[in-house]
Order: sequence, then C-alpha cells, then structure tokens
Amino acid sequence: MNPLAAGSEIEAIERLLEELKTNPLVADLAELKRTIIERQKVDPPFLPMGVAFPHARTDSVRGIVIVVGISPQPIPFSVGSARLVLLIGVPKKAVAEYLELTSFLARHLRDENVLDRLMGTTNIEQFLAAFAP
Repeated sequence: MNPLAAGSEIEAIERLLEELKTNPLVADLAELKRTIIERQKVDPPFLPMGVAFPHARTDSVRGIVIVVGISPQPIPFSVGSARLVLLIGVPKKAVAEYLELTSFLARHLRDENVLDRLMGTTNIEQFLAAFAP
C-alpha cells in the first residue's frame, strides 16, 4: 500500500488489515487484528530507522500473510515514528518460517540503501527486488 495514510499506529494497522479482507489465507480477520494489537501493547516490534512490523503468530491465518505500507509522512507509533510498516500474520505452527522471516527483515531493514530502495516501490515486484544487493 503506497501511499499509506494514517494518523496513528492503530489506524495504520486497520488500513493494512483492510487489504487482507478477501485473502483466502486469513481465517479470522477480527482475531488477527486482536492478536496484532495485543502484541503491540506488550512488545511493539520497531526498528529505529522508522520501520514498524506489527505482527502476530496466530491460528487466525492459514499461511504467512504480509501487507506493506509506505507512508510519505511519518506515522506515530508508541515507540517512534514509522514510514515503512510491515503487517505480518503467521500461523502458530510455522515457527521456523516465522524466525527466518523476522531475522531476514531485521537484518536487511537496517541497511539504509535497502530502506531507501523500499520507500520508492509501488508494487510487490519492485519491493522484492529492493532487497537484492
């Protein structure tokens, strides 16, 4: 979603969740929202360069789902302002995939060049290509 327009953390999460309304991998959108917001209250995943990745491991999804939001204006989150928001839902049983995904994101999103390339993307192909060296 580029641009993602939101005035708060919750609004950003809700707008990104809207993109999953018809996704067949989402069994219960309301439960996904609840688990993501609960996780945000306890331990909001956030990188200091303005990247938030609200996520949850939950049985409300049948497979990993990711929605990317890129905002021209920083969105206030409880731990800082974000311009890149990656909302992620992971099935509880997908432990290895969850660890691999979060490790990949944490490692690559710390690179300013990758982050700059990601901020200019407008489709999934460009977004994935931005991670290439």
